[in-house]
Amino acid sequence: MKLQDKNATNQNTKRVTSILLMFLVTITALAGVAYNLGISNTYSTTKQVSLLFLTIILLGVLVVYLYTMSASKIFTMSKQLICFVVYEIIIVCITFLVTQSYLMLPILIAPMLIALVVDIGFALVSNMFFSIFASLLFVDNRFEILIFYLLGGSIAALLIKYTKSRKNIAVVAGILIIVNVTNVLLLDLYIYDNFYGMHFLLALLNAGLSVIITIGMLPLFETVFDVVTPSKLLEFSNIDQPLIKRLLNEAPGTFHHSQMVASLSEKAAMDIDADHQLARVASLYHDIGKLKRPEYFIENQEDGINPHDELAPENSAMIILSHVSDGMILANEYKLPTAIKNIIKQHQGDALLRYFYNKAKNGAVGNEIISEDTYSYRGPKPQTREAAVVMLADSTEAAIKAIPIDTRSLENMEEMISNVIKTRFQEGQLDESNLTINELNVIAKAFLQVYKGKDHTRNIKKL
Repeated sequence: MKLQDKNATNQNTKRVTSILLMFLVTITALAGVAYNLGISNTYSTTKQVSLLFLTIILLGVLVVYLYTMSASKIFTMSKQLICFVVYEIIIVCITFLVTQSYLMLPILIAPMLIALVVDIGFALVSNMFFSIFASLLFVDNRFEILIFYLLGGSIAALLIKYTKSRKNIAVVAGILIIVNVTNVLLLDLYIYDNFYGMHFLLALLNAGLSVIITIGMLPLFETVFDVVTPSKLLEFSNIDQPLIKRLLNEAPGTFHHSQMVASLSEKAAMDIDADHQLARVASLYHDIGKLKRPEYFIENQEDGINPHDELAPENSAMIILSHVSDGMILANEYKLPTAIKNIIKQHQGDALLRYFYNKAKNGAVGNEIISEDTYSYRGPKPQTREAAVVMLADSTEAAIKAIPIDTRSLENMEEMISNVIKTRFQEGQLDESNLTINELNVIAKAFLQVYKGKDHTRNIKKL
């Protein structure tokens, strides 16, 4: 109940913050309108009033959308602040550049940045807002401004995700240049029945510089606001990363386990339309806490030697449970992104170490009370779909490995996958992750496909 209250409080806080930030954006936008009305003598009183009300309506729609989106767990406080900063910068630029050519407006930067660090859907909505706002602010309200940025910004938001590889940056910039130049060529021919070379040059520079500025600003946003982007996730997935190297050298069993969990998580997250890149990279780090005592975890044990045979159940449980807190210490030491640290903290939820708990109960003397708290992880439960997917992949991989090789068939694996997911669901570990029953079935099917080959399909047993 306390955790549910905390989640409700966090959600309300995010919504209040969204409203406050949008209030500041609204003031800035209206100030921009007022400024342009003040320096222009071409607006009649009727036109001035109409422009103000149109801007207010436009901002109202954006506020409602943002309020709705603030309920989403992906729209964190840091991402709200990024949107606020981007909105303020672009609105100020539009305000002071409306007396210049519309091709000099830096509007394309906004949908690209928001698509990379927040969400493509919100990037498209934001681009629509900026396009309409700019077209309203220009004295003659030319519709080519709306068309140019509506098309160019939407395509930019959809393309920019491919810049996670450096070699693709030039390709994306090139495509965007072609789109911009084509747009301005068609608009010039439609409106003026002619084509202007200066428009061609400005459209080319607008696209190229927008991509360069966006990519150049990403490290600043990643550092200041602690968000993960595709390029940052790619960096942390590199085998040369210190923690991944340590896993390979000091805990090779955990390293291979994490690689398999990463494959399972990536496939499942992709199939339910979650952030598959985050799920994959977080899986590589989810068990880094085992580096402190690798020999106490079964995947690193050789020759059948198990140190837990010599320990009391309570001590064994303490070692196993501590791999989460040890992982958080390492994550902070190596400065992993918060999104990855959250999954490390949540990937076991508050599950019970049933084996050691039952061992302790069976060995209890007299009226000795064995508390479940002593044998349970500290939580919290997974708060996102990605964290839940990593939990299920981790549990599934451990369970599959426990099946003797000579009896490990597709039918056995299918049954085991269904049982693992059903158990986690019944324990309540997935209650706060926003996963649906249908998505659990999709995840089960995805896991099985990874184990038997992605090209082969099979009907997974319904939960």
